[in-house]
Amino acid sequence: MTEVDAFLDDLDRLAATSATDAPAAFYRQLLPAAAMALGSDAAEWFPLASGGDLPTRWPAQPGKATPLIDSERVERVRFDGIPRIVVGENGAPAVVAPVEGASDVVGVLAIRLGDGAATPERSVELAAAVAEIASRYELRREADRVAAAQSRLARVENLLVRLHSRRGRSAIAREAADQGRLLAGCDRLTVLAPSGGGWRIVAVSGVQQVSRRSDAARRIEKLTQAGLAAGEPLVVPVPTGAEPPPQLAEQVDRYCDAAGVRALRVLPCEPPAEADEAPSRPRLALMAEWFDEAIDPEADALLAALARHLGVASQRDGAGGGWRLGRTATALVLAGLLAAGAIIAMATPATLWLPVDGRFEPIDHARVFAPLDGVVEEVLVKQADHVTVGQPLVRLASPDLLLKQEEVAEAIAATEAEIASLETEKLRASLPGRNEDAADATTLASRVAALREGLGHQQRQRELLEAEAAKLVVASPLEGDVVSWRPDDYLADRPVRRGQRLLEIAAEGRWRIELEAPDHRTGPLLRAHEMGEPLLVEYVVRADPASTHTGRVASVAPSTHADAEGSPVVRVVVDPDDAPRANPRSGLGVSAKIDCGEHSLAYVWLHEAIEAIRRRWF
Repeated sequence: MTEVDAFLDDLDRLAATSATDAPAAFYRQLLPAAAMALGSDAAEWFPLASGGDLPTRWPAQPGKATPLIDSERVERVRFDGIPRIVVGENGAPAVVAPVEGASDVVGVLAIRLGDGAATPERSVELAAAVAEIASRYELRREADRVAAAQSRLARVENLLVRLHSRRGRSAIAREAADQGRLLAGCDRLTVLAPSGGGWRIVAVSGVQQVSRRSDAARRIEKLTQAGLAAGEPLVVPVPTGAEPPPQLAEQVDRYCDAAGVRALRVLPCEPPAEADEAPSRPRLALMAEWFDEAIDPEADALLAALARHLGVASQRDGAGGGWRLGRTATALVLAGLLAAGAIIAMATPATLWLPVDGRFEPIDHARVFAPLDGVVEEVLVKQADHVTVGQPLVRLASPDLLLKQEEVAEAIAATEAEIASLETEKLRASLPGRNEDAADATTLASRVAALREGLGHQQRQRELLEAEAAKLVVASPLEGDVVSWRPDDYLADRPVRRGQRLLEIAAEGRWRIELEAPDHRTGPLLRAHEMGEPLLVEYVVRADPASTHTGRVASVAPSTHADAEGSPVVRVVVDPDDAPRANPRSGLGVSAKIDCGEHSLAYVWLHEAIEAIRRRWF
């Protein structure tokens, strides 16, 4: 490989690796290399269709340097596309070569030939090779520009699709703020909506919750209002030849200094209007801000398109449309509605119902208790058996009582035997010729009298024990049905103590409902009961909640007691209007509500809170 081939390979690698967004840096490296290869002391790049790039010259000359070739020769080379040697600056020869892009010549390379240059043919050949390498770089640039344009177009399409698929002003504004900032390349994008006589922030890019009372938010809203009031989009820095109103310019300067903003745009979001339609107030507005001055050249066009589509989306959804109240007016309207509702609630009568729970109980019923300590020897009845007054229910056994009876019987037998023995001795003592050492009749008589008195006590004790033994057979105190659950299973062979409940007997036909009202909720009930009229009760049986039954309050307990859970309750007895329809049985649970009279609707809704506040404060 020759030195020229190695040189061209180095340039080829340079064209393949240089950044396509910095063409000036590429040509600053290409020009000196190409000039030295051709034995030149100066080279220049004339861009023609590369998007406004400035000419690049080596070595760089300060100020306005004279080009190596005039513009007429540059256009001629561009037109015919043939590298050649021309007369250049100050009559010095220069080789020029066109650099082609994808469809046209994009620029011209000019290299001044010095005294050490190669032959003209060789110089033209080398210049053409360098121009071909530059063409490959320009093709890369154009391919990257197309890819970037396609990527941006895809982002624009994605944003518009997502924007028009949203519903609701907040969702539309949030999508526009977050995605629009990325699309336009600004540092912050704010979406505002009209509110009352001004503008109010709806969404800010990158911010989930906007503090609208902050100084920054207030400044943005005021600047947007002032900028849109001028009738034209607000652009900072101001374009050349444009003069904003002095008052607006002063406000913009204060805002930019306080927020550190270097550039901003304020645009109304107006949908396209027909030719005969009068312009309407924009439904939304955009404020784009840059904290440095690196603004994308296409940012203005993208923001304008976003504003139009945002106006269309808001018009379609109704976001921001129509007359809107300010925050103060809205608060006053809500306060008025609440006050009107409160007045209506206080003036409207309603029935206050007190919900309580309870159970059915027979009016005539008795609980059978163990008369003394013992063991259940036999259960003589079963659940639901009908019993009569005095019918045996349970037979108990008491080993202690049996032992006492045996001891008393033995004591009585011993006493009676001793009395008989003394009576015999007393007879003998009364016969003539008795032994003088034996007890006399008087002494024996006193001893017999004492034993007879003791015998009387023992007999009375036996009678008491027999009475106690009779109690071991527990009888029914009334006629009715056995309502205890499976008494034979629960009582058989079970030790019991005196006073322990064994069975429950319920008489048929007459029932009542016993309710337990929580003590802290009985105020309205007690006040209604004091009026003297029977209070209506509606209840459902928990076993059959589809049917509603009625009753009347018969009595309210004058005292409070603790329920099974230890909570204070007040017992309320209810006479059911049609108990047989409810199919009652002892202990059947019911859910009831008691009519506590008419009160205002507000009190019916809030009486518990009112009572709680009264208990707390008073």
